[in-house]
Amino acid sequence: MIRFERTRKVAYTSFGTAVFLVLIMLLNLQKSMVDTSLLSVLSVGVVLFCVIGVALLTIVKDAEEAIHAVYASSKHE
Repeated sequence: MIRFERTRKVAYTSFGTAVFLVLIMLLNLQKSMVDTSLLSVLSVGVVLFCVIGVALLTIVKDAEEAIHAVYASSKHE
């Protein structure tokens, strides 16, 4: 059976990057170094990496289901 481990790793790395960006945002807010342009760029980065992670995990799930369906139908023939 085909596994999509590399794609999963990229998705988890994307989520990790989003968490890292959130930590940077929190540190900047804590130090009272509020720069609205930096915060907006970091916010866009967080959303972007979360969307990429969710999209990759959805693609992996759908691809595995499709491959499983193909294997199941080929066994019945």
